[in-house]
This record gives sequence, C-alpha cells and structure tokens, in this order.
Amino acid sequence: MQEHHIYIILTRSNTFLSRIIYHLTHEPYTHSGICLDQQLGWFYAFSRRFSYSMWPAGLTKETLYEGVFRRQKNIPCAIYRLDLTQQQFDTLKKSISLMYEHHLSYHYHLIGTIKCKFGIIHKRPHYYFCSQFVAEVLKNANIETIDKDPSITRPTDLTKIPNATLVFTGTVEDFCKKYKQPLF
Repeated sequence: MQEHHIYIILTRSNTFLSRIIYHLTHEPYTHSGICLDQQLGWFYAFSRRFSYSMWPAGLTKETLYEGVFRRQKNIPCAIYRLDLTQQQFDTLKKSISLMYEHHLSYHYHLIGTIKCKFGIIHKRPHYYFCSQFVAEVLKNANIETIDKDPSITRPTDLTKIPNATLVFTGTVEDFCKKYKQPLF
C-alpha cells in the first residue's frame, strides 16, 4: 500500500492578529496550514487574502517564500509530517480541493478564535480559523488527530497528533535557506 506524506506548517508572525493571539496564549505558534505536496511549496490556511491587509481573510493558499513570510524573516516555524494511506490522502485532497474551488465563500472566524481561547465550542458554516480548518479537514478524512473538537484546537495542539513527526524547526528564513525552491 502506497503511503503519502502531508505537512502541517506552524508559524508565528509579527502581524497584529498574531501578536494578539500570542499575548493571550503565550504558545510558540499562532498560525497553521496544511501542505499536500512534499516540495512544501504552497499550503492551505485561513488567513489574510492580501499580503498587506488583515481583511478580508478566509481560505487561502500561502507559501513561506512570499508575502508576510518574506517580509518578516525571523518568524518561528515548525513543520510536521503525517503519513497517510492512499484513501486518507485522496479524501483529504478532495475535501480541500472542493473547499478551495469555492474559497471566496469561506471566511475567517474571528469570534471562533476568541471562543477557542476560552475552550468554548463554536461552529459556523463556512467560517474557520486556521487550526480549526486543519483539524476539521484531517478529522473528515479519518486521520487520527487529538481528542479535541476542531473549533477549540489551537495551532500548538496540532503538534500532539500521534502520527506527527517533526521534520523542521527554526525560522522561516532558515527554512528558505535550507530548502531553496524557485517558486516563480
């Protein structure tokens, strides 16, 4: 049986929202995304749609080589690999692809982020924050995660997924130097 690898990308930038989340949680990471390819090029996340503006925000494709990540070189970063079966990978890829086809219908769940801080489960159709999105798509693909509702899952919680293997830790700048990839 063929095994597939996906990656969970965790960061903590110096954006306004990231600083607020860090101030409230004091956790090492405030943002998460999910990458389906081994080149670690583009990953899916719930974040700002435009590099220089916090709003609008929703389902996006990001890369560690552009935007906020390119402007802020000392962003802490960790990347975890998950090993999946073919069926899990196909289900996950289909789910994310379907969501991304309608990405403008998805919005950032600011109220959910606040309620997550207090452990209050709050779900709203088409609204997610980054770690809620990652936890939800993993759960929907029958991938073992943590025993926590996606709506109260924080980025750092994703490091506790039983099958998660740490493959990189450092800064985004360290990552870009180590894995030089021409994406343009």
